Amino acid sequence: DDGRILMVEIMDNNIKTLLIAIYAPNDNQEDFYRKLHMQIIKLDYANICMMEDLNGGVDEKLDHKTQKTTKRTRKILPKSFFQIIDKMNLKDIWRKRNMDKKQ
Repeated sequence: DDGRILMVEIMDNNIKTLLIAIYAPNDNQEDFYRKLHMQIIKLDYANICMMEDLNGGVDEKLDHKTQKTTKRTRKILPKSFFQIIDKMNLKDIWRKRNMDKKQ
């Protein structure tokens, strides 16, 4: 599976916003997020709203309800994901409103 991306432009009060829905692949995430970043840069939007199924975690301690170890290793997202967040100045609204909650 190569993952899926849906991008839609919405206009509200003459303000354009790019909505991005993402289903990230389980494997080869570094390349997936690098390509996504390049697509977002080409489109050149000031306002972006990204909703996603990351198939990985941002913070190992907060993104898992249990600390129980399983056969499957918990996956932390690749560096290319964090570069998108940093360079595009994106914020995790759920995490900002629920700082100490585990998902």
